[in-house]
Amino acid sequence: MKRGLLLTGGGDKVMRLWSLGNYKCLEEYSTPDSTSVIDFNFDEYKIVGLLGTRICIWRRDGARSVFPPCEGTFSKGLCMQYLDPEAMVGCEDGTVRVFDMYSKKCSRIIRMHTGSVTCLCVSDDQLVLSGSSLGNVSISSLSSDQQVSKLRTRDSTVTFCRTIRILWENRVSPNVLYSLQHLRNDSSTLVVGGIDGEVVSRIVLAGSISSSRDKNGIVARTRGARLAEDVHTLR
Repeated sequence: MKRGLLLTGGGDKVMRLWSLGNYKCLEEYSTPDSTSVIDFNFDEYKIVGLLGTRICIWRRDGARSVFPPCEGTFSKGLCMQYLDPEAMVGCEDGTVRVFDMYSKKCSRIIRMHTGSVTCLCVSDDQLVLSGSSLGNVSISSLSSDQQVSKLRTRDSTVTFCRTIRILWENRVSPNVLYSLQHLRNDSSTLVVGGIDGEVVSRIVLAGSISSSRDKNGIVARTRGARLAEDVHTLR
């Protein structure tokens, strides 16, 4: 979701762009050869999606370009993010493959985990954050091949660089991580989601949705109610 727009993808091999102002579908983007979309992201000009071992770019003006098949470049891709002009693919072999979106070639290979890379996000200061099937989170730099820092966990165990490109690695969950996000302009907070079942808080919608327009687009607001810890909900 960005700037009043929501992009969704499903099993019918079609991505849809929705307006959060009038809740209508604005545009549809079909995948080539009816290939399922594994992961995607977008901005106001384009959509970048991972299709198996290929990357596809849909321009908002209707143009579409597909990277050549990359079976020999990386193993099965599980997640993807991009920061112009580069796209990053998290792979089953524990690496992140960095592609130049203009030349369509792999420019770097970053060893992130011993397990599969299951989720990715990229910060504005050229840091790649990844979660793994083993419950680890790793942070690497796109702009430097030098070791930048060593961090200590709360139990004073030193976390160290496995290669000169990994800045930090720590286990945050006993199980696979499926999502990972951070707030823009905030380098101190990281949110991860997995299957360990731990719930920090639960909030349900408790009011009607109102929308307004500001300099960033359309903003939808509603009230929420925090549930007590002993309240059971259906999942």
